[in-house]
Amino acid sequence: MRTFQRIVLALLILTATAHRLPAPIQEVPESPTPVPGQSPSPQPTGQPKQGPCGGTWIGTLRGVPTIGDVEFTLVIAGAGNVVNEFSSAFGSRSWRATGDGTSIKWQDNWGCKWTLLPNGDGKTASVRCNCPLFNYPQAIFRKASL
Repeated sequence: MRTFQRIVLALLILTATAHRLPAPIQEVPESPTPVPGQSPSPQPTGQPKQGPCGGTWIGTLRGVPTIGDVEFTLVIAGAGNVVNEFSSAFGSRSWRATGDGTSIKWQDNWGCKWTLLPNGDGKTASVRCNCPLFNYPQAIFRKASL
């Protein structure tokens, strides 16, 4: 009888401390529910129309701490939801961006908030970079491509 109690106790301890597996991850495909009587909107063909912020912008941020002046090339394609940044100091990086039709904003991995606001001439833009510990003065970038 004593052996039986030990076996039951051992089984209870094993089942109580057993690792539980998480539920399997299931991805649910997103498909919007169509409104009755409304046909789906036509899909755009080719490249999306480029807004005023789109294109390649080149400019220099002055006085970057411990580095000095840094020339940046910002490439904003199509709808303007991605900024590709190139510089000799920081290399090549990409950021998600948001635009309101007149400007584009993004944040880098140091928490610096960038804003590109094209000027009325369509060839230059004001670029601001506000960081948690310091702010750069406004820089003027020139549009390299249309």
